[in-house]
Amino acid sequence: MTIILLKHSQLFFCQKFPVIMLFLCLFLLTARSSGLLQFPRLQVHNQLVLLHNVVARHDVQMLLAIFETTDEDLPYAPDLINASKTVWISINSAEFTPNSEILANLSFRLPPSNKKYEHQWLMSSSPSSPSGWKISGVEHFTWCYVGIFKCVVEVLSGFQNQI
Repeated sequence: MTIILLKHSQLFFCQKFPVIMLFLCLFLLTARSSGLLQFPRLQVHNQLVLLHNVVARHDVQMLLAIFETTDEDLPYAPDLINASKTVWISINSAEFTPNSEILANLSFRLPPSNKKYEHQWLMSSSPSSPSGWKISGVEHFTWCYVGIFKCVVEVLSGFQNQI
């Protein structure tokens, strides 16, 4: 027969363990539902994978769902799809802003030179997007929030003209 001897501090922990686990579970559930556990880099990665799939399928409706768009963006959707076909996008960093948006620092590379261009995208939470986030701002000299497709096309076209 084995006898287990517990120190007073260990006994206290064992008695309080169910309470501690309950608080931990409640914290994790609350943090998950409030978005505290949604890591920005992972959200940006998911958005870029979704963008890649949309471009591969030429899916204009889905493209409209992952960007914050206006009526003036629609004519630029085919141009955005065509301009995005050969671009390699990588994530340098991503962080939450004080407004609970995600600021993503991205690198864009275009073959054949593979020269790197850096830009920032702003993503806002959106239940209407399949990923839960929409690209709501694009850095192009200044920030574009309206006419975002045109800005992205100009950015990508500018990269291609510099090669």
